[in-house]
Amino acid sequence: MKKISFLALAFISAIAVSAQQDPNKAHKPLRTDMSVQPRFGLRAGANLASLEVDDDYNATNYNTNSKTSFHLGAFVNVPIGGIFRIQPEVSYVGQGSKVTGNFVSNPLEHGIYELDFHYIAVPIMLQLQTKGGFFVEAGPQAAVLIKGQEEQATAKVDLKDAELVKQLDFGAAAGIGYLTRVGLGLNARYVHGFSNVFNSDNAPSGSKDREISNRGVQLGLVYHFGAAK
Repeated sequence: MKKISFLALAFISAIAVSAQQDPNKAHKPLRTDMSVQPRFGLRAGANLASLEVDDDYNATNYNTNSKTSFHLGAFVNVPIGGIFRIQPEVSYVGQGSKVTGNFVSNPLEHGIYELDFHYIAVPIMLQLQTKGGFFVEAGPQAAVLIKGQEEQATAKVDLKDAELVKQLDFGAAAGIGYLTRVGLGLNARYVHGFSNVFNSDNAPSGSKDREISNRGVQLGLVYHFGAAK
């Protein structure tokens, strides 16, 4: 019994001596904080797109449903003081909707079809990011149409070349996310379009009062290069 007590005392003494020799060893963090500096990054994921019909539009026979697309882009994240950051981006975004109603190309015909829009979007997001990596964001967005078509059961109509849809789309975005110390994170963002997607000036007779705007929910991953020290 005395032998066991002696060994236990020796072990405790060894730990005490070691702690005195390196007093900071017990407080050494397992991971370092993320570097606070401008960082380039990438974001990509799914986009749940839809078109919102204006309440004033007589659309009793016009229904829209969401369609799944994707988004892909790059950004630069710039600290501007404290927990605030500004993040300009350039992204490809797929928009549109599944529609039951009158065709855009010919309002006299009715059917089930899909509107497929492709944009280059430029959002500028203001972010508030905690030291733990959680962040919220919001900001304006402008987008340029690069492709727009109406996909019917037996044909595809190029709405962009026919100038039946507008070239520019303006809106706003807001989201939340979490960024790990190695720079990989998750992001969920809602995009609300303010512009009328359709070009009323060139619309066929019977659809000049069509007021429909883009909506989108983006779910995906983000990666910041150089986030880890």
